[in-house]
Amino acid sequence: IKVLPQDLPGLAALHHDIGQAYNKLGDNVKALEYYNNEIKIKEEALSPNHPDLALVYSNTSFLYSKTREYSKALDYAEKAYQINEEAHLKHDPDLATPYFNIGIAHDSINEYEKALEFYTRALKIRKIALPPNHPDLALVYSKISVVYKNMCDHSKALDYAERAHKINEKELSQRDPNLANSCSNLGLAYDNMNKYPKALEFYEKALKIRQMTLPSNHPDVANSYSHISRVHSIMSNYEAALAYAEKACKIKEKILSSNHPDLATAYYNTGLAYDNMKQYQKA
Repeated sequence: IKVLPQDLPGLAALHHDIGQAYNKLGDNVKALEYYNNEIKIKEEALSPNHPDLALVYSNTSFLYSKTREYSKALDYAEKAYQINEEAHLKHDPDLATPYFNIGIAHDSINEYEKALEFYTRALKIRKIALPPNHPDLALVYSKISVVYKNMCDHSKALDYAERAHKINEKELSQRDPNLANSCSNLGLAYDNMNKYPKALEFYEKALKIRQMTLPSNHPDVANSYSHISRVHSIMSNYEAALAYAEKACKIKEKILSSNHPDLATAYYNTGLAYDNMKQYQKA
């Protein structure tokens, strides 16, 4: 099919929409395929410093972080940042997004101090540019919470998780997947503080929202099952722990490759649950 220059914006938009649909379904590989198609079209049709390129670079960076291709994630985040920096958008939320994605890339390769540096830059801009209860502020608070968790500073992790959740609970619909993420992060913060009943409360809230809003085999649903299984195991509720571990494992067997590390973790957790139930042959 011959594509005329005047058709390029529409074609780019089509690839973007298809990529976004796959992203919402949790199929990051297919989403990346279409985002990369969008990049090729826009690089041909637009000037090198066009803000629309910065946006697609940012989206692609975020997805590469999710597929654990961290060098590509960092590369695209830096491309987006360079475009916005040259446009002198010092306090524009669009400049915060590349900072945020660079933070994610550093976070993903365990460079927590660098991640915190860039998340803090993003937070500073968003505090100036956005209302105090804007969901994008909550998103940065959530990421900072996770960094502090990884640095074993669990009190700060809980503080930032609570800030994020306070905003999301007020501003988001009860069926918004981002509210589920907020509940899950807060559950994780309580979990790491050994406050297991509170952790379970928020993990279950996250699961309820995800079951309403996501496909039944979405990886986030599986992660909720895994978190709930773990807390039940710690609280010696072994039958419940096994039931949730099996649910998580069933999803991950469907959506992950046979050598994926997350599938190995799911098998281990299920085996541990059988072990706790004294079903040693199954374990």
